[in-house]
Amino acid sequence: MSSLHTYLAGDIGGTKSWMALVSVSPDGEWCIEYSHKYPNAEFQNVQQLIEACLNDAGTDASQIAGLSLAAD
Repeated sequence: MSSLHTYLAGDIGGTKSWMALVSVSPDGEWCIEYSHKYPNAEFQNVQQLIEACLNDAGTDASQIAGLSLAAD
């Protein structure tokens, strides 16, 4: 991720979760850097889901400025 402001966003549903890394440029432009739907059955908890997303996107938690999750 090249942006200083990269955020992790997710929508955690009953059977699958959509996760995305979104960067914000200094001029305020948003860009989805990574997006993927994960089957919830593959994870025991949200922490494992987040770790898988960051790993798949090729980044780590130190590069994330914030997190927003929705659960239904």
